[in-house]
Amino acid sequence: MKNTMTAEKVRAGQPYLYRKNGIPSEVYEVRMIDDVEHGSLNAALDMTMERYPYFKVRYEEHEGDFYAVENDLPIEAYESEALIPLGGEENNYYLIGVTHHVKSICVSFHHGLADGRGVKSFVETLIYHYCQTAYGSTAGSEGILTADAPITEAETSEPCGDKYKIDRKALNKIVGVSRKGFTLPETKAAKSAHRRRELKFPQKDFIALCKASGASPVVMLSVMMSRAIRGLYPDSREVINSNFPVDARAALGCEGTYKNCVKSISLPYGDNESQMSAEELCRHYKRLMNEQRTPERCKDEFNKIIMLLNAVSHLRSFGKKRAVMKMLDDLRLDTYLISYIGQFRFHENERYVESVHLYSDCSSGLVMNMTCQCGYFIIDFTQDFEGDKYVNALAESFANAGIALSVSDEIIYSTPCDTLMRDMPVEKVIDTGYESLWDKTVSANVNAYYFVERKAVGVYAAIENAFVRTFLLKDGETVADAKLRLTEEQVLRSIAKREELLKIMYKEKLI
Repeated sequence: MKNTMTAEKVRAGQPYLYRKNGIPSEVYEVRMIDDVEHGSLNAALDMTMERYPYFKVRYEEHEGDFYAVENDLPIEAYESEALIPLGGEENNYYLIGVTHHVKSICVSFHHGLADGRGVKSFVETLIYHYCQTAYGSTAGSEGILTADAPITEAETSEPCGDKYKIDRKALNKIVGVSRKGFTLPETKAAKSAHRRRELKFPQKDFIALCKASGASPVVMLSVMMSRAIRGLYPDSREVINSNFPVDARAALGCEGTYKNCVKSISLPYGDNESQMSAEELCRHYKRLMNEQRTPERCKDEFNKIIMLLNAVSHLRSFGKKRAVMKMLDDLRLDTYLISYIGQFRFHENERYVESVHLYSDCSSGLVMNMTCQCGYFIIDFTQDFEGDKYVNALAESFANAGIALSVSDEIIYSTPCDTLMRDMPVEKVIDTGYESLWDKTVSANVNAYYFVERKAVGVYAAIENAFVRTFLLKDGETVADAKLRLTEEQVLRSIAKREELLKIMYKEKLI
């Protein structure tokens, strides 16, 4: 399959391309029953890349924007326990990389290239061809993208192109969902090394539990985790919000796209929910989920993203865009996030696969990545703070439900940051030392004055307002109210830092 693509501006993945020191890789780790055969894996990778020409690219930066261009350099699997950095010379500038060690095949990918679902199909194709080559497998390929399956227009569609037309009358306030809620004490502390525990439990038993309450797997896990956290903090009356991304492809008319296309939703667990039976709670959550992921709400959320990207596009250098996008460097979860990637299509080749894991140290806080294959659910329970009380509380919930659960020892891990901009000149950005999300926004505006002539300052105000409206607005607040509140909070906690900032600005002759 010949790759005839021309340079394409990166849109859906753009927010992931301006992180300080690059963004850590996301990693699918497929553990095989036998040791991995290097030659077979390389052959499988070659066949897989022929089916995915849109992954056979490198990113080039021009005026702060990134473009996907055809990469003619070879891509190969590396026999290494260490994961390979993406986007730079080590991996021939590819944003997807394959390594193997003993029984593990690791597929690393850059979130600026695709989301988890977009790469999931790549993993399925890779394992299909590997089993063909290594074992002579004749397993079927139904639902797996091979060379026999043509690339459709939908497969490469852009979720963040033109703004979507929406009916704003369909965007009434959702009763029962609030941004306000409980915060895990650990999320306020200094970050520690990323660590994870691997949880494994029978698919049929968990599905039976879900069916008994009318829940999906992700809703049932949310119920169990939120109840477990409430049990750890019984005196708290704050709502515990679970967070998770849902696939927005169908709602946006982008079904099949490999590009980032998810919408964030949350499910509350407060005094009201604590009085409900499991069946009542699952019905309640089903309603809230359905209301949050309607086509109109998905389009509205993506319109906000498109507006931000359009505003940033007026800035004509990497340094200027970085000055704004740096506010995304240290996003933290208040409670926890569940990412359910779904069931892998391995068909008869499941007999060669032991398990599939998904992990990264990209996210801060408590994250549960859940996959399903070979008759089991797997959860990679990750956190960037010490302690085991949350995983132990969840394990107790499984025990109370009568579901056998195995929990691994703690694994300290790290996934490497990309090296996209390592060898490219970057304009000087003042490090103001701010730590919070709002402080990052203020810091971005300080840097904006350093980089941009006065006539462009309005662009930053538009970006700032859109960011506050999208991510920081509380119930009943206007943007002006929110900015006043956030400014007051900033004054209370950062007088010393603002004095330090003034010294820096004076030294740099900004004032």
